[in-house]
This record gives sequence, structure tokens and C-alpha cells, in this order.
Amino acid sequence: MGIDESDAALALASRRLQALRTPGRLIKGDLLASLAEMEGVFDIILASFSLHHFADPEDKRRTLAAARQHLGPDGFFALIDVFSAEAEPRDQYLERWITHAENRYVELHADEKELLFNHVRARDFPVSQATFQALGRQAGLKGFAVLLEDRTRLNALVTFSKE
Repeated sequence: MGIDESDAALALASRRLQALRTPGRLIKGDLLASLAEMEGVFDIILASFSLHHFADPEDKRRTLAAARQHLGPDGFFALIDVFSAEAEPRDQYLERWITHAENRYVELHADEKELLFNHVRARDFPVSQATFQALGRQAGLKGFAVLLEDRTRLNALVTFSKE
């Protein structure tokens, strides 16, 4: 099952599911609202580059709590996202992210970079891994692990478990 607000992302997911010959259900909608309304138990719930768009940390916590309600006994919530450094102000994170992207995304044209950077400036509200761990505990998730992290310490894969 996949949830996204973007038609383009859902179309890409649909093509990938078809290529894998994997059954799936794709829902266009808001992640937090969809989790709160859906039924079912899952072994894995993955949020990929989405929770940093919530400006209010309480919405991040509410998403983790809603996901927890759908996890089986041995299930886990996986989060691939961008993270700020501990106690890093948002403006410093944005400067660090944009500097990194300027050097990394060399194939993008200037107008494409500007679109991306405007999106990041308007919609990125990351928190640190420690803050996410605390939000997970508040949401009733006990286990927390950092499985992968890039050299810049901007992107990471973290997991939360019920126990």
C-alpha cells in the first residue's frame, strides 16, 4: 500500500509495482490523515522523504503514533528522510542542504535547481535524529536505530519498533 499526495509519485509507484508484478494499492492523500483513517496491520511501514515537510513537530509525532497503531507485534516503522544536526537552526540547515545540493546535483539546469531550492526553502522543516527518537518514544515506539546515514549527515534511514 502506498500513500502520496503527488500524482507523479503515484504514477511512478504504479509502474514500478507493475514491473515487479507485485500487487498493491495506491492512495492519493495526506499521509497523516490516511494513516488515521485506514485499517489493517502491517509488518513494515515506510515513510520516504515526507515527514520533514511537517513544520510542526507535533504532526511528526502524530504520524508516528498513527503508524504505531498499524504495526504488528514485530513490525517496525522505517523512515528515510533528511535530518538537521542537533540544535541546528533551520536557516543553517537550509544553507548546508543547498550548498550540498549545488555540488551534488550538477546535471540540473539552473532553473531546475532554483525550483528545487525554492521547494526546500518553503517546505523543509527537518529535526534531528535525537528529536525524532524522542517523538517516537512519545508516540509509544520503543526501539530506535539508525541503519544508514550519508557522509553529509543530511539523509538517513532510521527505524522505530514497538518494543
